[in-house]
Amino acid sequence: MEETDDFEDPDSEMTAVTYPGKGWCGCSAAVSLATPFAIVSLADYSQFEDGSDSTPDPCEGGYFDANGKRIDLAASYRKALGESAFAKLENLRGRIAKVLAKHGVAVLDQAALDLPAPDLKPANEVFLDGTLSVRDSFFFRGV
Repeated sequence: MEETDDFEDPDSEMTAVTYPGKGWCGCSAAVSLATPFAIVSLADYSQFEDGSDSTPDPCEGGYFDANGKRIDLAASYRKALGESAFAKLENLRGRIAKVLAKHGVAVLDQAALDLPAPDLKPANEVFLDGTLSVRDSFFFRGV
């Protein structure tokens, strides 16, 4: 039996590869299983010709530029899509929030999600250090 070097070396340099594909913009939602709270965020879904895809993650804490500054997703969507398409997305987000509200689920805004929850501490199994945020506390992935 012959050994091959098919493993990924963690010390090697990463190479960026671009594949053609197509994508859609819309909204993604997450409802907390612990509380009647939800997140509704602008998101996009992409399918690539190599068979991979990029799915939205409403629980994502945000995106940052090369300097570590938080990217304003609403502004970047508005710039990329134009005012008319952006207004349709905002309308969709509002309609989703109304449906959730009819079921007793409050949609939290970005500012509330980033607030610290200092009285809560993560267990060792979740691999988080420091103070948890509202997002960390109520919108997490299980094992």
